[in-house]
Amino acid sequence: MIFDRAVDEMDGRHPHVEWLESHCQWNETLHFRPLHVRRSIQPGE
Repeated sequence: MIFDRAVDEMDGRHPHVEWLESHCQWNETLHFRPLHVRRSIQPGE
């Protein structure tokens, strides 16, 4: 989970999001203001 504000403060590219995007496959993103909850799986699971 990452707060919208944290992503906004990084101009839309938060390092935790970038790491997750490079290592996981996204299944869905749920929006619960002010949170984005991204459900994902790692390859091989």
